[in-house]
Amino acid sequence: MEPQADCTVLYLSGEIDTFVAPRIRECIADVWARSSTPLVIIDLSGVSFCDAAGIRALLFAQKIMRMSGRRLVLSGVDDRMAMLLRVSGVRDEFEVHESVEQVLLADAESLGL
Repeated sequence: MEPQADCTVLYLSGEIDTFVAPRIRECIADVWARSSTPLVIIDLSGVSFCDAAGIRALLFAQKIMRMSGRRLVLSGVDDRMAMLLRVSGVRDEFEVHESVEQVLLADAESLGL
């Protein structure tokens, strides 16, 4: 987890499966409890595999951030992950960008910086 001035970035890597998903949920709950940044970015560029449990963990992250009035963005979504989100029927639940830098640039542009 990497806090920045107005956002928190959570970098995930490896496989997001039934065994890892609970840990991701714990990390998200920790970010929710300890940070008040309005933007949370989950970077998936290092993820090599994701199953249904991983998708549920991402949906949990989206739900908890929305409930607290924060914005959650997925970055580093490759073609494989994009297809998984579409096939799972949850693609429209997430704002997706190619990289963390792209998210930050889009935010800066929307603020007129």
